Amino acid sequence: MTQDQRIRRISKSRSPLMATATALFMAIALLAIPLPAAAHPPTALGLSYDTVAKTLTVEITHASGSPGTHFIKTVEITRDGKPFSKTTYASQPNQATFSYTYPLDDPGEVVEVTVSCSISGSRSDTLRARKTLR
Repeated sequence: MTQDQRIRRISKSRSPLMATATALFMAIALLAIPLPAAAHPPTALGLSYDTVAKTLTVEITHASGSPGTHFIKTVEITRDGKPFSKTTYASQPNQATFSYTYPLDDPGEVVEVTVSCSISGSRSDTLRARKTLR
């Protein structure tokens, strides 16, 4: 048997072992990558304005198994198309549905709120002033 034939024979015998090792490595690598499918935008958003207390309440539904890493990061409020406030959070309450309250002396005609997930996605809602009929 020549040297070349021995090398081919050895490489053929290691081929199934290499294939198994490669498959195992690929499986471990795929499991180590965080799945973006686990992240999701808020599923519901509700706005209400209290004219007596002059506060805007933002009710958010965003279920999270780890509210310290997957949470509602920002709440942005615009009033009549102009930026009013932007609040950044480092976590969210443990509940799936929670609310934040913001002082708002004059809501104007249109208040829009956008809430954004720390990992992926956002949701917006609009509150329009009611006109009194005469």
